[in-house]
Amino acid sequence: MLGDSIACGYGLPPSHGWPDLLPDNVRATWQVENQSVPGETIAGGWQRWQNLAGASPNLLVVAFGLNDAHFHRSNGDETLTVSLDRERFGLLACAWYHLRPLRRIPDVVLEPRLPLRHFRYFLQKFRGAARRSAIPLLLLTPTPIGDRFHPEWSEALRRRQQEAVTRYVAALRDFVAQHEDVLLVDAYYLFDRPERRALLAADGIHLTAGGEALLAQTVADHISSL
Repeated sequence: MLGDSIACGYGLPPSHGWPDLLPDNVRATWQVENQSVPGETIAGGWQRWQNLAGASPNLLVVAFGLNDAHFHRSNGDETLTVSLDRERFGLLACAWYHLRPLRRIPDVVLEPRLPLRHFRYFLQKFRGAARRSAIPLLLLTPTPIGDRFHPEWSEALRRRQQEAVTRYVAALRDFVAQHEDVLLVDAYYLFDRPERRALLAADGIHLTAGGEALLAQTVADHISSL
């Protein structure tokens, strides 16, 4: 299991992330190794997968997107984007993109930490890794963000951030639709209902204990069918 703070149960007591809450019928068959890190993007997850070269899992679960889409780009994120563009497209082909100033307002860069083109690129890399290992790949979409996310932001900026997250959700849905060998748990759809908005934590981005339990059961239903 590779993911971010949602899988770590951030803000909850230890061992309250959804991988830790998978029911007994799953744990009777599967040994769960949760290699998630709060704040991680899919690029960091791929690097950690590379460092797990000796691992030989029977199932790979990958759950990223919230940090990738977050308008909180650091110098390290910008360096990674330049490096990936240079590697994938060549220096001249991407120079126009990196010579322009980043779109920003005070204290906020209005661009995701990991551009969508590179998010899709790492989805392909994870699919290739799963195929080489002859194991299933299960992807999770990001969960929704609530109205209390970044309360210091204007309503328009929070709406713009929400639109960015939905683009990453759409990219995951499209990717799975194009590849029959990849499975999907649509966590965004699961929580994007008025009656389930209360399962989002007070910070507007993480899950309550009830939300983590619901996600655990939903993932378990998918795993049990394998």
